[in-house]
Amino acid sequence: DGFTRYTHDLDDPDNPETLLHAAVNTIYQDKSGYYWIGTGGGINLFNLRTGRFLHFQHRINSPHMLSNDSIQAVLEDNQGVLWVGTQYGLNRYHAGADRFTHFVPSSSNQFSLSSSNITSLYEDSEGTLWIGTTRGLNRYDRENRQFLTIEGGFLTQDGGSVSLNSVTITAILQDADGSIWLGTDGYGLISLNTIGKPEPILAYEDTASRFLSNTVVSGIVEGEDGLLWVSTLNEGLIGFNRLTSKVESYIYISEYPDSLSSSQVLSVYQDTSGILWVGTMDGLNRYDLETNSFSRITGREGLTSDTIHGILEDYMGNLWLSTNAGISTFKPGLVSAADSDSESEGQEELNYKFINFDRQDGLQGNAFTTGAYYQ
Repeated sequence: DGFTRYTHDLDDPDNPETLLHAAVNTIYQDKSGYYWIGTGGGINLFNLRTGRFLHFQHRINSPHMLSNDSIQAVLEDNQGVLWVGTQYGLNRYHAGADRFTHFVPSSSNQFSLSSSNITSLYEDSEGTLWIGTTRGLNRYDRENRQFLTIEGGFLTQDGGSVSLNSVTITAILQDADGSIWLGTDGYGLISLNTIGKPEPILAYEDTASRFLSNTVVSGIVEGEDGLLWVSTLNEGLIGFNRLTSKVESYIYISEYPDSLSSSQVLSVYQDTSGILWVGTMDGLNRYDLETNSFSRITGREGLTSDTIHGILEDYMGNLWLSTNAGISTFKPGLVSAADSDSESEGQEELNYKFINFDRQDGLQGNAFTTGAYYQ
């Protein structure tokens, strides 16, 4: 049927062909090509060649294991150090010893984290590690081994004052000019100005566009010519030009089959060929810049589920999708109608041949959650 299947024993949680937990929160490919799959029950190191997992979990009275099993972010920095963000603490992985060092807030240490709940991780072009939490933003001072909290606040649309330390940071991005952008849960998109203070983005074009200051942001990527693509859970996909402050909104419109398949956008990703992919509650979308339209990919094309929580491109150009029913992977491409089943002669159409991984392929469960991707 075109799918690759693996088998495993669901009753054996230590089975190396099985994920630790059903809920997958993040997928990350490290520089060696291995996949780190963070779940609600620990983190798994996946070797695609062997199809086997190495499991890491929190253990009571084991200070060098994970600080918590709910994994929310994974990042390998430019020094080869793997960082794991959890609902309780940031973990630094020591590969040679298979052990972790924990970082949590401390009332007696002003240079500790602002919150133990780590929601996002990002390394900028200068090697600075940024840590998003449920209580604002931190950056890591490697030289002094200290965490510095970004202070300040901003005014909302209605004139209210908000401290950054009260905001959940859901996404972090550095643009081509070096500026840092923050996605938030409920306060939209925020920029850090040249002195590191937060500033809200209130720009809008017309009544059809949405205020960027009121959205729940799920992801940010940068396109060409200063364009930031912002995926939101409540306002569709937003294209914000940081150079002109122009905003364009893309939402689901039932009368237009080439509109976005859903206004609940869970993920956005631009691959190495420049194609923009948008994951929603109702399918994967491929954006065509020339026609300003979307092509929809759903279960009819072979997806294991239409709910796309995360999108990741591996080093071979394959896209990995985390969904409500496991993982789908495929290599995007075009085929001529002569090589397909299409009845349209002389045209090219999108070719999607999926390999799906679900419970029968070594996944302990099928459900994935928003933010389930990273590289």
